[in-house]
Amino acid sequence: MGTSLEDMRNNVAGIEFAHRTLFVDSLNATDRELAGTIDRKLDELKALVSVKDLRRVDIPRLRRTTEELVVALQGAAAKIGLKKPTLEQAQQ
Repeated sequence: MGTSLEDMRNNVAGIEFAHRTLFVDSLNATDRELAGTIDRKLDELKALVSVKDLRRVDIPRLRRTTEELVVALQGAAAKIGLKKPTLEQAQQ
């Protein structure tokens, strides 16, 4: 069974909630431009998944925008001091 359109919408909403609730203030203090990039990518993803049904999703654009958001979020993590967990920490 694949991912539904509602799953995609919920995933975008969860990422946006975490970003706006936990990280945006710290990121704005260190890199306002990157924070804006993340906001724009989230808005673009919301628009891409706001279609009526899965057949109307622009899959290549969705994939590209998702990958761009991932890269931006990775950059943001470094800017606000988040460190990758070690293997031992990840297993706990």
